[in-house]
Amino acid sequence: LVGFHVPIVVMALVFQLLDVPLLLLPAQLLLLQLIVHPMVALVFQGDPVPRSLMAVPPPLRLVLLAARELGRALGLGAVVTAVAAAWYVVGAEVVGGGSGARAAGFVALVAAQFALVLACRDPQRPAWRVRPFWTPVVASAAVLTAVGLLVVIYVEPIARALRMRALPPWLFGAALVTGVLAVLILEVFRSSRGTERRG
Repeated sequence: LVGFHVPIVVMALVFQLLDVPLLLLPAQLLLLQLIVHPMVALVFQGDPVPRSLMAVPPPLRLVLLAARELGRALGLGAVVTAVAAAWYVVGAEVVGGGSGARAAGFVALVAAQFALVLACRDPQRPAWRVRPFWTPVVASAAVLTAVGLLVVIYVEPIARALRMRALPPWLFGAALVTGVLAVLILEVFRSSRGTERRG
């Protein structure tokens, strides 16, 4: 979850310094916590446990996060931050106002966070090499994420309460797809570099 918190912290600080409307208001932050943390727990809980798990001895000392894993988490977090900020700008230009910018950035952020969960299921392998990839829990999480975004963006009372505005369908779809692809493309790059080192 380190990568998940990078965009929240960075955008809160930078947007405040630039004196522009914040992407994440308290309501959005609460919604993210209610969506992402249960989703992470469910996805990891639904993955099968390796047979060799109980054969591995416990570590002799506590290691919170190895340098390599921390670098990967920060890199993924930086990508999510860049994607959400880019769609924030696009939303401001296309829809107008802080509510349109916030809606576009929020869609990209939540989509990227879902991809981030997929990318972190196995620290040793990229997301598409995790078997089985589509567990019932992962499929359910994907559907619920998409439906949840549709509700908070297009159900007017909810969108208004969250200080967001309905987006053109093409903008919603583009932000959703870009958020997922940005994280997975970074995983492709990381996988190719790992292959080169082994070669």
